Amino acid sequence: MKKDQKVFWAARIGGRYDLTVVIFVKSYLDFDDFIEKLMSSFPGLFRDYEASYGLYHEYYVHKHLTPKCESVISYHTGVPTEQIDELDRKILSIMKSNARMPALAIAQKIGVNYKTVQNRIHSLGQRKILLGYRLFIRSDEYKPYIVLLSFKEYSKQKEKKLVSELRLDKNATQTIRLFGRWHLLMHVRISDIEALQQMIIGLRERHDIIDEYEMIPVFEDITINVFPHF
Repeated sequence: MKKDQKVFWAARIGGRYDLTVVIFVKSYLDFDDFIEKLMSSFPGLFRDYEASYGLYHEYYVHKHLTPKCESVISYHTGVPTEQIDELDRKILSIMKSNARMPALAIAQKIGVNYKTVQNRIHSLGQRKILLGYRLFIRSDEYKPYIVLLSFKEYSKQKEKKLVSELRLDKNATQTIRLFGRWHLLMHVRISDIEALQQMIIGLRERHDIIDEYEMIPVFEDITINVFPHF
């Protein structure tokens, strides 16, 4: 998982499944190839898997640390493809692990002028390739969970109302609209499973669109690669 550049996130989880993996692929055929490679590389290890297609992904700031900040980083399917060259790729490969690294330090690593790096970073932002910056935080106080939601009597307006509330919820850190058995994935950081249960009860009372749900504890991040590529 750590070596495969298609893997965006992989983690050990609890519940029905032991592992969650988010990958970036160009087509369903590429996804099928990924699964085939995984199964053939580790015969007998995987008994079952369940897949969903991500349509729209939103990142939120850690609102338990910055409650008044409502910044959102988002991306979605269906946007035009942007091409990057080898220099852009090198810059992004360095920045993905340390976005605070000065342009001069990046320039020294790849052997170009620091102004070239500054210009490229500015261009990547203007072209919506570089979407934003975000901290990844480990906390014993706020434990990570995935919550999967399915909807009944689907309504786009009701879904938007639910997601709008989650953007402001201090415990929600991400949402992903899904295509498949589940309709929405929430990533939350919260004190314990009982507090999470109360959060979901409140959401169901305010949003009648919610049908089934599943709570999944995240035990360990295996890899986080914010610049997945093919």
